[in-house]
Amino acid sequence: MISWLWQALLMATVAAAPPPDVEVVIHARLPAGSLPAGELVLTRSDHRGGTRRLPLAATVPVRLPERSVWEVLAHAPDHWGSPTAFVAVAHTQVHVHLWPLARVEGRWRWPEGVASRPAPQFTGDFRSIAGAETPFFGRLPCEKEGTTFRCPVPAAPLDLTLKAPGLASELFWELALSPGATVPLPPRTLRPGASVLGWVEDAAGRPREAEVTLTPTRPGVGEVVAGEDGSPRRAVLLRGRSTPRGVFQFAGLPAGEYALVATGPAGEVATLAPVSVRLGEETELRYPLRLHPLARLAVRVQPPRHPSGSPWRLVLFSLSSASAAAAETTTDAHGRASFSSLQAGTYHLEAKLPDHDQAVWAAVEVTLPEQDEVELAIPLVLVKGRVFLDEKPLPGVVAFGGSWEQLRVALESDHEGRFSGHLPRAGSWRVAVAGRRVPILTETTVEVPQPRGGTPAHVEIRCRSTRVSGQVVDQEGQPQAGAQIEAASHPPGVSRHPGGRSQGDGLFTVLGLPPGRVALRAHHQERSSEPVTVVVPERGEVTGVRLQLRPPRELRGRVVGPWGPAGGIPVMAILLSPLPSPGVRVTEADGSFSFHLGVEPGPVAVVAFPEFGTLAVACASPSGPLEVATHAVGGTLELHGLAGLTFGAPLAVRYQGCAFFSHVLLSWQRHSGSGSPLAGVTAIPRLPPGVWELCWWDWEGAGRVRWGPCAGGLLPPHGTLTLAVPTRGNNPS
Repeated sequence: MISWLWQALLMATVAAAPPPDVEVVIHARLPAGSLPAGELVLTRSDHRGGTRRLPLAATVPVRLPERSVWEVLAHAPDHWGSPTAFVAVAHTQVHVHLWPLARVEGRWRWPEGVASRPAPQFTGDFRSIAGAETPFFGRLPCEKEGTTFRCPVPAAPLDLTLKAPGLASELFWELALSPGATVPLPPRTLRPGASVLGWVEDAAGRPREAEVTLTPTRPGVGEVVAGEDGSPRRAVLLRGRSTPRGVFQFAGLPAGEYALVATGPAGEVATLAPVSVRLGEETELRYPLRLHPLARLAVRVQPPRHPSGSPWRLVLFSLSSASAAAAETTTDAHGRASFSSLQAGTYHLEAKLPDHDQAVWAAVEVTLPEQDEVELAIPLVLVKGRVFLDEKPLPGVVAFGGSWEQLRVALESDHEGRFSGHLPRAGSWRVAVAGRRVPILTETTVEVPQPRGGTPAHVEIRCRSTRVSGQVVDQEGQPQAGAQIEAASHPPGVSRHPGGRSQGDGLFTVLGLPPGRVALRAHHQERSSEPVTVVVPERGEVTGVRLQLRPPRELRGRVVGPWGPAGGIPVMAILLSPLPSPGVRVTEADGSFSFHLGVEPGPVAVVAFPEFGTLAVACASPSGPLEVATHAVGGTLELHGLAGLTFGAPLAVRYQGCAFFSHVLLSWQRHSGSGSPLAGVTAIPRLPPGVWELCWWDWEGAGRVRWGPCAGGLLPPHGTLTLAVPTRGNNPS
């Protein structure tokens, strides 16, 4: 075990100067006997990289940069070591384990009717049995000779999963192995094609037998899809049962998307959808299907009806499951409604009107079965006002909530610019204004006063007919037609304008940008310009903006983990800017990826969502291809105050100094299928150990970020770090 004094080590920022070295003591041991000759390999797994090799001994002191993140692995002939992650802080004690190797061997054969194929290349995935004093898991390649396979494994009680491309896994339980011994396994008939492997647990985390169904979710059950050999197959509902160990497996599946449902003996249910099955690959669930009794949620809305007389439409969708299905119901005359047959987990509940799908009047997060009743209080405010473009009334749409707010209500303004309606609250609102006859779209902030004595709240919105114009040119300075113009105001998230396109002479005009700092960028095919910042005045226009297109710079890299390349997973490149980042890619089978980046300077964070292990984060370097590592062991970040922020809030996350948008962590939380354990707490699991920070930021120009207040600390392996969103200062620094 590692001894940590984590809560005493909170810090506001990562120091710019090189940190001092601290002494770390590494302890290595075998289950029995003395250590063999070998070495300790330390790999630095933060963005700085690096490797150190030390002689293998029972106790090895080493000096490492403070707060650096490492993985250590013991190497010795005929032995296997489990990687251990740690953060270098003073007085850290790291324990690594080494096991002598044994071997298992067995014979395989193809099923009848299957044409002869090349011999499969097996790997052995092993895991210590439940209750082991020193738990471990890992993967080693197997040898093949004819129809015989031989796999090296640690000499310890373990479970073994035999894997090969294009085949369903073969499972062997509770193997007892002695050092140097070879244990025979029963012969297996291989099962070609795609498959699904998973397990079922009860609410307490114990393995359970259950009925398991796998249902195609493509339109029209039974439609023809591709089989594992490319021939037509029909996707049909399949039924199975998990073993006493909770394990279930479906083999020989057509590719496609499915829904899994497990039903326990007392009617407990767990579901997962969609489950993606790729041609000739095995889909192994990251988390168990956890059985829970079906829950019920009672909802009461105050006031019982909207002032128009309409009941409330309640929409409930899961944050704990990837299923896109949402439950809906309508309140009765007393504002009451209920949902039944719900699975345990975290849900998002919204109150809308029956005929308005976009307007959200109230929203709350609910955790079942802990909460079985919830009340939505909507402090309705009658608002009346007028909207003007310069000094003239503006007919159009006034959208309270703007582009980012969770609560959104749109009101129409007439030819005199008058609008009226009810809002779900008073206070400060982002408001988007779109003209009906005038091509203007802008955003501003409006303060809606709390009404007194039953009178409505009165507001007046004044928009400016601002105009920004310029020219897009190519690398040689020649006019470029058809370039897309992007525009975004500051602070980030306040407003993104649809922009426009450059004309035949390269000239462009953008109308209705909000006064203040605005970033402009041009795109044409793969080329882009460096962002240009202009200050839009309250009145008048900005002219002469020149956006010069340049070829993209390419970012290449690879995502790797303790078990090798991480192929087929989402990876994104992120540059802190009010303008859009390059987007999301999927890694190749060898874990590689590439991005075409714009010409904007500045550090680029690469974040990957692996199937196993922790979130992978690294900062790109101009020195060459980037290696982004995921760790076997991670921790959990518990964030207070994040749920109340809008999507576009200028709040960043920094891991070991590598910065990206805070909403990426929420995407990772949903990707991991986890909700928050407590109201007001956002729990982000499976994060790499190291220094984590929440920081306000402001964009000063191309590649330049000014940092505001931060809150940070050290996240240990297997541990938890609690952070609160810092109070935002007026002057970032």
